[in-house]
Amino acid sequence: MVYFDLHSDTLYEAYHKKVSPFSGNSLSAPVDALSFANYRVLAVWSDQNLSDEEAYQDFFRILSHYNVAQGTRKTPSFCTPILAVEDARLLAGDLSRLDTLYAHGVRILTLTWQDTSCIGGAWNTSEGLTRFGKDAVEKALSLGMAIDLSHASDTTFWQALDICHSLNSAPMASHSNSRTLCHHKRCLTDDMFRAITALGGIIGVSFVPYHLSNQSSASRQTVLSHIKHFLSLGGEDAIAIGSDFDGVDSLPQGLEHITRIEDFAECLAKETSSEIAEKILWQNAHRYTQTFFHN
Repeated sequence: MVYFDLHSDTLYEAYHKKVSPFSGNSLSAPVDALSFANYRVLAVWSDQNLSDEEAYQDFFRILSHYNVAQGTRKTPSFCTPILAVEDARLLAGDLSRLDTLYAHGVRILTLTWQDTSCIGGAWNTSEGLTRFGKDAVEKALSLGMAIDLSHASDTTFWQALDICHSLNSAPMASHSNSRTLCHHKRCLTDDMFRAITALGGIIGVSFVPYHLSNQSSASRQTVLSHIKHFLSLGGEDAIAIGSDFDGVDSLPQGLEHITRIEDFAECLAKETSSEIAEKILWQNAHRYTQTFFHN
């Protein structure tokens, strides 16, 4: 089988645990952990304990750790990686940093994470994009970066979506679930989901328990319920997986490790169809990245 994950924090976690991103019992999704061909968006989080400037420097330390690990491997990686920045506050008011990040392989820019920043407001605020944030969205799109609306406030979401629409660009929500099923503000309303799909964008369903359920726990079946809800909104060609492996303290029962994806794939095919399962597991995300990125 083929698997495409739109969001995992494996590089960040490996760096801070001082283990290789390609191995380690402490990781829930080591790169190349699977025996089948796979694509992974490897996100680097701007740690909230760091200043914007420190987060920018931390990005390059994490990237260096990954590159060194790649260089010491005896066999080539079979994983096709795509780099992402999670929380664009590391730009620290400097648009030229987007050029640098792009040159280092970043192709996805998650605008916010929490609270407010030089970019704008995150999900736990009512703030929208700053003037710099609007300029950053426009420049990122001009470079060929995808704009990721996960973690955005409702105001930031709609403002960034308007910019994407004006520039004929398809946005994404790399790891977001349905607010209809889970009332957390990190989740997407049905209107948000439809707006992303109307622009040709994509939404990755995440495995974060508190973004899946109003209860204290979640299971593989809870993930499937979000997928089926999005399918009911006409999202067959827009739904993907954005697990958030290595980015959370707990995972749904039955999805505790990336090796459980094969079992999940079987369940998904049974509850939908083999054709729809293939779209969700990799085809939709692959098509999006192939048509969106300049190179």
